[in-house]
Amino acid sequence: MKTAIKILWGAVIALVVLFIGDLIWSYADFKLHPEKIGVQSAPWYTGPIIWGGISLILIIIFLLLIVVLKRKMQK
Repeated sequence: MKTAIKILWGAVIALVVLFIGDLIWSYADFKLHPEKIGVQSAPWYTGPIIWGGISLILIIIFLLLIVVLKRKMQK
């Protein structure tokens, strides 16, 4: 159980880091190549918003699993 909790915490941290990295990458790409973004119909932050939502859902699921596993360990 402790190993599963550690793996889930690692997944939560990885999702947060990946979201921040994607956000930085998208913003840097927008600043370096504004002409490319001007051709697209969606603004530059559409991708990070979508991935942020997916990441948030997964983080909530993983945190709920951590709570459930910790409660099972206490019994």
